[in-house]
Amino acid sequence: MEMKIRFKDPMNFKRQLLIKGYSLRSFAIEAGMSNGYLSLMLREERHPSPGIAQKILAVIGAEFEDIFFIEDVHQSKQE
Repeated sequence: MEMKIRFKDPMNFKRQLLIKGYSLRSFAIEAGMSNGYLSLMLREERHPSPGIAQKILAVIGAEFEDIFFIEDVHQSKQE
């Protein structure tokens, strides 16, 4: 079983950034990641690692459950 961290609501997260005065680029710099990587996560093409998720939470000042959820990904074994 694999688990992935996902944004609960990427559009709401973007709204929260704007309310707190961040652009995507300025937030990414503050959180120590590239703007491209943040964009990929918000489009759900990439998933944040636990460390990146914690950096995002520290900068935005939120609890894990406010921004993210953990998805259980079941992979079938091919025989």
